[in-house]
Amino acid sequence: MNRRRPVRHPQAALCAMLAVSAVLASACLGEDQPDPGLALHANVLQLNAAGKYTESIPLAERLIADLRVRFGERNAAVGIVLITLADTCRFAGQPDRAETSYKQALDILEATFGKEHAQYALALNNLGVLYGTAARNAEASKAFEEALEIRKRVLGVHSPQYGMTAGNLAETYRALRQFHKAEPLFKLAAEVLETALGEANPTHLTVLDQWANLHIDQGHYGQAEPLRQRAMGIRRRALGEQHPAYATSLGSLATLYASMAEYGKAEPLLRQALEIRRKALGEQHPDYAVSLSSLALLYGLMGQYAKAEPLHRQAMEIQRNVLGEEHPDYATSLSALASLYSSMGQYDKAEPLCRQALDILSKVVGDNQLAYVISLHNLASLCRSMGQYDEAERLCRRALQIRENVLGKEHPDYAASLNDLGLLYSELGRYEEAQLLYRQAMEIRRKALGEQHPYYALSLDNLASLCKSVGRYEEAERLCRRALEIWRKALGEAHPSYATSLNNLASLYQDIGRCEKAEPLYRQAMEILGKVDGEDHPHYASSLNNLAALYHDMGRCEEAEPVYRQALDIQRKVLGENHPAYAGSLNNLASLYHDMGRCEKAEPLYRQALDIQRKVLGENHPAYAGCLNNLACLYHDTGRYEKAEPLYRQAMEIRRKVLGEQHPDYAASLNNLAALYRDTGQYEKAEPLCRQAMPVQLGAL
Repeated sequence: MNRRRPVRHPQAALCAMLAVSAVLASACLGEDQPDPGLALHANVLQLNAAGKYTESIPLAERLIADLRVRFGERNAAVGIVLITLADTCRFAGQPDRAETSYKQALDILEATFGKEHAQYALALNNLGVLYGTAARNAEASKAFEEALEIRKRVLGVHSPQYGMTAGNLAETYRALRQFHKAEPLFKLAAEVLETALGEANPTHLTVLDQWANLHIDQGHYGQAEPLRQRAMGIRRRALGEQHPAYATSLGSLATLYASMAEYGKAEPLLRQALEIRRKALGEQHPDYAVSLSSLALLYGLMGQYAKAEPLHRQAMEIQRNVLGEEHPDYATSLSALASLYSSMGQYDKAEPLCRQALDILSKVVGDNQLAYVISLHNLASLCRSMGQYDEAERLCRRALQIRENVLGKEHPDYAASLNDLGLLYSELGRYEEAQLLYRQAMEIRRKALGEQHPYYALSLDNLASLCKSVGRYEEAERLCRRALEIWRKALGEAHPSYATSLNNLASLYQDIGRCEKAEPLYRQAMEILGKVDGEDHPHYASSLNNLAALYHDMGRCEEAEPVYRQALDIQRKVLGENHPAYAGSLNNLASLYHDMGRCEKAEPLYRQALDIQRKVLGENHPAYAGCLNNLACLYHDTGRYEKAEPLYRQAMEIRRKVLGEQHPDYAASLNNLAALYRDTGQYEKAEPLCRQAMPVQLGAL
């Protein structure tokens, strides 16, 4: 979810700036004496209200120069107009000029009015807004804290200005993940603003929305829902059901429901928001594109990719036409479509879109900004799926460095980057490095989010998976059970993440031979996913595959076959026959037939899976190596040794190049080739391979 920063909208700021004009009049000549500078200042405010900031800036600069000539460099009037200039530069996207002007204003106002003055507090508050927009949250919090205390003493705790600054400070604490400080301030701000300005005031509604975001950040979706519903109800009563602001509230509530996996509640809200924006704004408005994107993202979560793709494309086209190809929102749409293609296994379509989005953001926001990091993460994830591990590592490390520089090492987003790098290392068999990263991420999340947050549970699940991979089964079980309990409390037993955690625990029991414990967990997970996602969803197909694999391992092959086939049918229908997951299911069914001695059925399935993986993933992907290895095993078992050897060697070489010589899969390839040589009486070739494999396998344990 995009974090909302404390921002004073130009329209909302207009009233405050008009009030400044009265102070400006007094600072210039006295309340009863007209001054030509006031007309110029009013002109600046009107241009700002119309969003014509580039026209407004030179007028404000001219007024400041005139005031300096007439009244001196450090006159209060100069300080007041400097605030207006700084606000205008901020609205115009000129943060450096804005910061300089705010600081000049503060210096002059302190010298003329002193710090205990409403104008000094205004400059501090707006400087805090500037810092918050730039993610300079530590600096923002200091500015807001000082402004809040001044406004408390000068204007009182019931003034709207006090409420606004309280809301800004609360939002900054949220960005800093200081949730215990943010909660009481949001409550205070909401009460003050509702009393002072009325419940339908936009600033009050913004605070309600931000307060809901605070609960969402903590995984407290049940506490966020009534705040979302209240804001939506107020907007409906105040503005009517055809107002764009009401559509925004509908979209926010729908996004919350999507996070809760209540897709049936989310979809009609998003469709209603889309229709409101279509009627009110037209089909070429950027906000209409936002609604299209939101609905597309929901369909992506629901596995309805055929519905999602045209919506993403329509949103992207609107943004390209209206905003241009160098706009961050266009880059975001490119990334969203790329993620969809990645889910569909269409990596050749996803990669250029990911790279284009990254290039745009590098030019527009710079390659050291948080928006750029999200695109880095998306490309890194894609590269990992494609087996481009060196590139994925470089991108992960770059994202980690940016987040460290901007957010520091105690921020949950930094933990997310650590986690991403840990996933990569775990996949590469670099378990010690992965473990350090997982533990570091888990500790950051524990401190920042608490031990009942879904992200903490995610860290537990990842560490449990790693422990399972290296044979630390007791620790893995303990971690899995802790994670499962957190998911249950945070999201309930009907959420896909709870089902995923059930699958993780079941997989552990399967690996240690406690299949009687694994089966009911797999079935429970499958039932949840069937209800939430539907039985035509890729997640449900994955759950079927898990259950079939368990039956396979237990020797219940006759039960496994129809379950594998059901998974295969779903994937063919939803993902198509050129998806890596479909190839994986073909491989699973082939393996079953292989073990049942029905090799004439297994071979064509292995070959079909191999063809798909070669087309989609390329011949240097670990999954392709795995399928080569399985086909080689089939030839080996059926005595076709001359066909088996080159396939074993090819699989081994891919694993050596891509995964490295210390990976367990490379050791498995060495052992398989050694077994072939042993079975063909070539003992002198078999022994060195066994010796080479042994330390790798021992090292993994």
